[in-house]
Amino acid sequence: MQRVIILPGNANIGTHLLSEYNPDDAELLEWTKDRVLIEKGNVQYAWLLPQCEMLFCHGGAGSTSAALHAGIPPLITPSLFDQLFFAEMVKLMGLGAIVGSRGFDSVTAELVAKAIQDVRSPTVVEKVREFSRKDKEHGRAVDKAVRIIAGVALTKRI
Repeated sequence: MQRVIILPGNANIGTHLLSEYNPDDAELLEWTKDRVLIEKGNVQYAWLLPQCEMLFCHGGAGSTSAALHAGIPPLITPSLFDQLFFAEMVKLMGLGAIVGSRGFDSVTAELVAKAIQDVRSPTVVEKVREFSRKDKEHGRAVDKAVRIIAGVALTKRI
């Protein structure tokens, strides 16, 4: 069974909106009962995202880089500043998708369905995995350099 995890942050996003906007859709409301988790607290992306297939987010630096590091494509609905930049870069590099034009008000079910289909393509999946592998290699190289520099500093008493 596939599930949806919603991390609303400060936004008032949740399954309550389904009953507000779709009060007559009993099938949708029933589907969400066992499949949608709303987590309002802090979540460790490093633990959660590798267990996911994709991340639907606003496209900020933290969530976008966490998704790419985990090897999953972000589906980005940008609203402000850097989010617009990261959304365009992810799209340009073929690592994810942009959903809507600007803000969640522009998102439709059709746009989400198309974006999900796009990021499930073998080409995108492989590109994101390769990007993640290179990102992790780079991180190990930086860690090693820091250890070497720290070791030299300790022995030289710099």
